[in-house]
Amino acid sequence: MPKRIIIATIIGSILGIFCWLGGEMFGLIENPSAIRIANIIGHRALMGFVIGISGLRMNWAAHGIVLGSIVGVLFILFDAFCGMPLIVLFGMLIPGNAMYGLIIEFFTTKVFKAPVQ
Repeated sequence: MPKRIIIATIIGSILGIFCWLGGEMFGLIENPSAIRIANIIGHRALMGFVIGISGLRMNWAAHGIVLGSIVGVLFILFDAFCGMPLIVLFGMLIPGNAMYGLIIEFFTTKVFKAPVQ
């Protein structure tokens, strides 16, 4: 498996753990089930994987923001079905997914020197 895919997926998984812990710390999720925790971490890992396998030729920052936003739609839909308030969905998750994508792409491309080939 190419270095870029592995790095992006691992970074996404780490960010998933931060997302879960941050959501609990700020009271956005209370007493999450194992399925909910797995969804949060798995979604960020999926985002990293998609960013890692993408061959889109564009600026690295735009690449992360675009793919983070697209993959983030799945997470937003799951949260909507779980009863997350709309203010949280639109106020935090939409820009949050773009930021997670940007962070994954930054570390993958700039820090670990694994740009899109």
